[in-house]
Amino acid sequence: MDVWQTFFAFPVVMTAIPFLLFLLLLLFSVFTGLFDELLPSLNVDADLPDMLLPIGITQIPIVVSLPLVFFLATAELFMFSHLVTPLVPAWLFYTLATLAIPLACYLSLYLAAWILKPLAPLFDQSRVYASINYIGMRARVRTSRVGAHFGEVVVTRGSVENQLDVYCDDKEELHYGDEVRILSFNDVTRRYFITKQ
Repeated sequence: MDVWQTFFAFPVVMTAIPFLLFLLLLLFSVFTGLFDELLPSLNVDADLPDMLLPIGITQIPIVVSLPLVFFLATAELFMFSHLVTPLVPAWLFYTLATLAIPLACYLSLYLAAWILKPLAPLFDQSRVYASINYIGMRARVRTSRVGAHFGEVVVTRGSVENQLDVYCDDKEELHYGDEVRILSFNDVTRRYFITKQ
């Protein structure tokens, strides 16, 4: 069977399409930061019981973890399809494939957690905000705009650039490249409040 036919056939297509969609969201988020608010890290206490998720996967933002989970599930189902199709009749293949989809997704959660474990400290927000006091510093807007719930700035200290999540007053218009001053930090949203200098 052709690779592309397998990729867009059942059961591989069931995880291949979500993988492509989440990969596009990840790439879009990298360039714009737009989905940081829509796809935060999972809060296990509020979202899912602990027993359903592997340890460590909740420390990674889902905009990062979901593409990897669906990529791994797609690879597993691709191998399943490639190996099992010639061995069993069609009716049995579809039965086994239907059972393989949730199994592949669940197994992929654990594989993704293991792969992403070294990256967990990079997403530990408590470490990020505890190290440097940005209040009073000047920064430059990094995103196309800044609103009451969205925005990023870059603070340059020496030759090091630090990117921060920020917000501003609804009445204020801030755009890419504007120079701003950081006034305070919101403990609830984990964002800095900024205004034009």
